[in-house]
Amino acid sequence: ALSLRQSPSSSARIVCEGRGKEFPLSMLSSPSSSAQAFAEANVGEWAGWQCEFKPDGTLLPVDDRYLDAATIEYGMQPAGFEILCTAAVEGGELQRGFLRILP
Repeated sequence: ALSLRQSPSSSARIVCEGRGKEFPLSMLSSPSSSAQAFAEANVGEWAGWQCEFKPDGTLLPVDDRYLDAATIEYGMQPAGFEILCTAAVEGGELQRGFLRILP
């Protein structure tokens, strides 16, 4: 989870929980209003497409472990996943969730 925190030195930071990383948040006004503005600008829902390529640019189909036997048997492996992303602020933390769907 990403947290928006203000340190004792009054500098707001974005904290990536579980990875031990902190990134300073540029201040345009007070730290708390900048952190709030960042959070408000990054909430919402997005949909898109996720696929993978080999180093030579060749498209990789979805790995067989995600497919049923009939899909593989008929050679109908999709080239990627539809992806849905939701971002919300809960308790002062920016929460993101991802959902991958086979087309």
